[in-house]
Amino acid sequence: CRWKGNHPCTLTAPHAAYIRMVFAAVGLTCFDGDVFSPLCDRLHADARRATDFSVDACMDTIENASEGTPLRDDQRVILRDILGHFVHGASGVAVWGPTGFGKTLIMRDVCRALRERFQRIIVLTTNNLRDQTETVVKAACGNVEMQVLAYTAAHLPRPIGGNTLVVADECTKIYDSWRNWIATNAETTFRVCFTATPFRSCLEDLLDLASLVMEIPEQVKAVARLSLDKVVRGSGVDDRSGVDTVEGKAAAIAFQSFVDGFFVKAKPDDVANLFENSV
Repeated sequence: CRWKGNHPCTLTAPHAAYIRMVFAAVGLTCFDGDVFSPLCDRLHADARRATDFSVDACMDTIENASEGTPLRDDQRVILRDILGHFVHGASGVAVWGPTGFGKTLIMRDVCRALRERFQRIIVLTTNNLRDQTETVVKAACGNVEMQVLAYTAAHLPRPIGGNTLVVADECTKIYDSWRNWIATNAETTFRVCFTATPFRSCLEDLLDLASLVMEIPEQVKAVARLSLDKVVRGSGVDDRSGVDTVEGKAAAIAFQSFVDGFFVKAKPDDVANLFENSV
């Protein structure tokens, strides 16, 4: 008994909580040994598939746009991946690229690509980057209502009445007030969260970032944390004797599927080429 996301109805958090309660009452488990399945299930919990949305056509429109600096090839790859997550019904996506990669330009074209799909666009960034970000992004939003706000903003927007695109820069620096606002409006938002912060080999970091773009119940987080040892062994880092390699490898594969499901990353070769050319 596992939710596959193919039913016309949506499995919401209350549904999932009820199923867990029933399973626990009769001594069964929701996880069946595959600890990351519940995390992957949440990726499409608020499915908003755009059946009439063509990623290829959208990319063509952006590449033919006359205003602003055009994206490099490696930036276009990331933009295409973001749009792919949107068209397949994800609730959001996290994006990593190093400082200097040009994330603001990607943010601009995310807004340009999706502006017809939303009633409002909110761009979040740090206080020192607010004006710069607004200069780059504002024209790309067209006639859609939009705001560029710093995380230090005194007043948060009111709860959303219609669909809103939320684009967050430097998202690892987000305040708890904004994190709570995003969670409150989860059902009506598509969230694209950018970061340049390198991640330690710590599952907690990834869960913290993932919770910005999808809803993860605390029980699921707890199970995922407990599974990290299996993931490390299955990845070949820990080769101590007596390890169940089949179980470890399965956990490592599930973990990678989870990361790939919500995370878009700049490729190492592209980053190396960018730095070499910059020097």
